[in-house]
Amino acid sequence: MLVYEWDETKRAANLATHGIDFEQARALEWETARHVPDLRRDHLEGRILAYVLAEECLHVIVFTIRKTGLRIISLRKANNCYVEELDRP
Repeated sequence: MLVYEWDETKRAANLATHGIDFEQARALEWETARHVPDLRRDHLEGRILAYVLAEECLHVIVFTIRKTGLRIISLRKANNCYVEELDRP
């Protein structure tokens, strides 16, 4: 069973900004996910961007893998920029 973890302050900020609770990651259709390294900035630990469906809507989740589980950094509905990025070869 996959263990999800997050920073509670980050979770509250994500909910306020994007209207999505990190708890919703449990309902993501991970079998549909497309994973790419998050190269937008240099981070202390490797981050992964996953494009994944939830209730027929494309979402973007940013996370890192730790020994204790999958640590969620951000979760939001995909905007046009992400959709266009996903369509690129």
